[in-house]
Amino acid sequence: MPKIIIMGCGIGGLTVAHELVSSIDSTYEIHLYDRHNIIGGMARSGLKNRCDTMLPTEYCWRIYGPNYNNLRHILKQIPLKHDASKTVHDNLIDISNYLIADQQTVVHMNNRPGTLFDLRRVFKKVPLKQKIQVLNKIIYCFLISTKRLNALDKLPWANYINPDNSLCHDMKKYIIDIMGPYLGADAEKVNVPSVAKTLESFKILNRPISVMNGPTNEVWFEHWKIYLESKGVIFHLNSEITAIHVEEDEIKHILLADNTKVSGDEYFCSLPVESVARLESLKIPGISELAKRSYQLMMSIQLYFDKKINLPYQNTAMYIPDSPWQLVIEPQGSIWQKSYNGIADLWSIGLCDSVHPGLLIKKPFVECSHEEIKQEVWYQILQSEFNQYLHLDAVQIIDYNVWDTYVYNGKKLDTYEPKFSTNQGTFYLRPENKTHLKNMYFATAYTKTDTDMFEMESATESGRRAAKILEPTIKVIGIQRPLFFSLYRLVDKIVPALNIYQYSPMLWFLAGVIPALIVFPFLLLYRKIK
Repeated sequence: MPKIIIMGCGIGGLTVAHELVSSIDSTYEIHLYDRHNIIGGMARSGLKNRCDTMLPTEYCWRIYGPNYNNLRHILKQIPLKHDASKTVHDNLIDISNYLIADQQTVVHMNNRPGTLFDLRRVFKKVPLKQKIQVLNKIIYCFLISTKRLNALDKLPWANYINPDNSLCHDMKKYIIDIMGPYLGADAEKVNVPSVAKTLESFKILNRPISVMNGPTNEVWFEHWKIYLESKGVIFHLNSEITAIHVEEDEIKHILLADNTKVSGDEYFCSLPVESVARLESLKIPGISELAKRSYQLMMSIQLYFDKKINLPYQNTAMYIPDSPWQLVIEPQGSIWQKSYNGIADLWSIGLCDSVHPGLLIKKPFVECSHEEIKQEVWYQILQSEFNQYLHLDAVQIIDYNVWDTYVYNGKKLDTYEPKFSTNQGTFYLRPENKTHLKNMYFATAYTKTDTDMFEMESATESGRRAAKILEPTIKVIGIQRPLFFSLYRLVDKIVPALNIYQYSPMLWFLAGVIPALIVFPFLLLYRKIK
């Protein structure tokens, strides 16, 4: 029976275990190791003890996108521990409303395509020339070959879309600044291909984004752990990996913090990129540089209130584009329909900009204490249109929580688990699932995946691709670029030296619409047959 060692209990590592135990005639002995006392990696949630009441908290609140096909497929396979007729996927709640506080009003959007027109008001002041400039830049990415698009990794999206820093404030915040809240990436450093491929995946008639109906460990990871254990998987928590012994391009054993040696036949690495960079014996090419280039601090704070904050719509997400820290809010108390002893409501607030100083504290959040972060976040919310819209002056913050791995040393806030961002220059540094080591494979969101963005779907995709190396029958749901633009991309691929779309991409697009429409049905048929 081959012994499998999985290093890290994040989504990538858990996916490997899930796929291997689900494979036909599975004969693996599977062990997972993690430094924490709970599973889930950066998607995990925790508890804060307040007067003997356990309040939910988390690293950062997260969405489950409509294109999270691999992840959603696995969620449908994890039975609930108290009701095996249902799965974790049943714990997802669709976000059907969005509130955007901007320009002295609150814009309401929902999942109907027509509400996109409600955003027109925020672009009214944008000069037509700038609208055409941005549209040309985006269309160019859609038209060019994948090879040429990936080569744009050397450019940050912000520099590509706004090379001369001429975009007006309203355009900049919805085409650059929003990449933090929307993609969970560093808005000033995220590379062009990651943004372009995400924009390509957007569909007007797509299903909505979703969130869990409770803390992730409570409504997802606990069920997954129980399911995997029922299949024979063994978890070793509070087991930090401090060293890996390699001989002749093969892992011989791993060393835990308590000096325990653990050996196996095959090893899957689901550790953060910073941890892998410190394990010098692995000699992964470019991994230290990748850790430096991808580093970003993005965090979340939970606010617990004395009164219920009544929202005008159910299942709502909220965004304040003019807030210096790019605040995006999940009103969890409203969505979960839960309250806790002495707590009437709770919000989880993502802080997506670590560069700009606050309005009250006058410092970026990476230079603030936890208390200063709480004060500044609430101040920014009160300065927004949400204050009057939701009557926030009537509520008080009873308590708050910042994730405990974010430590303030008196000058700077830092964590041993920063968020990975697909920044400029990271694409070609990101590893494949296979490594030069004969018995080690990566299963983590920072590998090269079709998703091409650091998110839960890419972790799941990577985990499946890694497991597929041992079990070729495992299915991976890939992502293909939009079929409609195939003809344009083919032309660019045939005559790459010309780079014909660099001049007036919109005109090239319009010129090719009729030919593209003619060949589209045949391409669609070919893709389905393939």
